[in-house]
Amino acid sequence: MLINKNKRKVVLVIAGHRGGRLPYALLALAANLDDDVLLLDNPDSKLLKKHTNEIKYAICVGISTITGTYIQHSLTAAKAIRSINPHVPFVWGGWHPSLKPEQTLENEYVDKVIVGQGEQAFSDLVKKIKNGEKTNDIISYDYMDRNSFPVYGFD
Repeated sequence: MLINKNKRKVVLVIAGHRGGRLPYALLALAANLDDDVLLLDNPDSKLLKKHTNEIKYAICVGISTITGTYIQHSLTAAKAIRSINPHVPFVWGGWHPSLKPEQTLENEYVDKVIVGQGEQAFSDLVKKIKNGEKTNDIISYDYMDRNSFPVYGFD
């Protein structure tokens, strides 16, 4: 299957056993995007192989994780995805990256971190990536002012 490069997708990943729960965080991110989304729930080599073309032409890969063994599962998935697309930007979010953004950014499979609620921040970041605009590593929204949602971390 050949993918039209103009119809590139955003790849969203959640890795690790979650007891059959739906990936609500990723669904919330996907609902806020203007782009097609490929959601990879607990991706293994077979699933990644099935979606090689989408990954090869992905706009970016969003990975949601929490502290604990989920990080190792997420890193395993990121490593496999990077072998398919060595230049795709990895954007990490979730509890652990929000609590430890600097530590998260130390890993070679982390290019960007979203701190806190990520729906609008991730959407804005995807637009910047598609437009080739410069971004900073840590993107955070201040929810103190619910009317303006000021952005911190953009150029």
